[in-house]
Amino acid sequence: MSFRTSKNQIATLGKELFRFSALFATLLFFAGCASEPKPPPAWAIAAAPESVPAPSRSDVLDKLADSSSDLLLNDEDSLGLSSLANESILINWATIDGGSAGNRLTGLAEQLLKNPVAAAARGKYVYIVDEADKAVYLYDNDLDRLQLIPSVSKHIKHEIADIYVAPDLSFYLTDSSAGRVLHFTQSGQLIQVFEDYLNMSRPVGIAVDEYRGFVLIADGSYDYVLVFDRQGILIDAIGARGDREGEFRGLTSVALGNEGVFVTSRMGIRAQVVNLDSRFRYAFQKNTLVFPTAVVVDEDNQTFVSDSFDNTIKIYRKGELISTFGGTGNGPSQFNRITDMWLDEGFLYVTDSLNRRIQVLRIVPEGLLEPLAE
Repeated sequence: MSFRTSKNQIATLGKELFRFSALFATLLFFAGCASEPKPPPAWAIAAAPESVPAPSRSDVLDKLADSSSDLLLNDEDSLGLSSLANESILINWATIDGGSAGNRLTGLAEQLLKNPVAAAARGKYVYIVDEADKAVYLYDNDLDRLQLIPSVSKHIKHEIADIYVAPDLSFYLTDSSAGRVLHFTQSGQLIQVFEDYLNMSRPVGIAVDEYRGFVLIADGSYDYVLVFDRQGILIDAIGARGDREGEFRGLTSVALGNEGVFVTSRMGIRAQVVNLDSRFRYAFQKNTLVFPTAVVVDEDNQTFVSDSFDNTIKIYRKGELISTFGGTGNGPSQFNRITDMWLDEGFLYVTDSLNRRIQVLRIVPEGLLEPLAE
């Protein structure tokens, strides 16, 4: 582990005590990792929104008819569908650029997003961070309603880089310049503050292990991923600054997948996977990413990485690039500065910041379009 310390003797003594306690906590941490995963807590099961069914073939055909140019196709077969039988594709499904706000007393009015920088969804609810308003909005997909979550703005000191929504609809915000992560209830009441003045400087990404209760926070200044427990106690750090395998330089995002911890960086190894104990697993294909800004992983270990350099989403399997989607523009399936991505129930939510919208893409499972190739 590589933690920052102050120079005076008291801090040095504190450092030694911290290392001793951190070592003890780390042993407990890895002992838990070696055991069988804990089942989801009861509140997570009880509060989970109803699942969204997979798209039927007729749903897909309808979308193809509406926007046939919005498909993610392999470069070698950009006009046909035969190559899609063994790979997933992306379809532009919906766009969120605002919604009706207000109530019956004050009246309903259309409110548009101004500068969305992060979004996360659970079922029909989409949480959107708008940097221009220093606010978090709750968008109801069924009602097309955009509701301001009260009390959040007063706790935000600077800009928000990322948001994570838990199954109980509470949410975490990375208050980056303030060097802390805030945890709120669904209604916007502050539950907890994750901070460590010596070891956390600029949190830029967050992921939560819902089974074990670990909160992973990527620090863009110190270039490691900090591991906290749910009580806000720092127990470990993953990686360090550098250009070798398992090291990061200019951290931009973090995600959890079946294969480990997925991390993206502005320099050095642009995207790689490591274990919770910092052991390197594999790096993504070289020279395929320039400036990755966000990463998400599905249950089949298909990884989606946004690249700010060319405003695309690049799709990988086992670190190998299989397809590229999007490009610069303001039309459907085009982007202008992707700042965040979130995956929920087969939908990819892409924060298209400078276009002032959230683009919702449907991930169509492999084989669903196979009859179309006949």
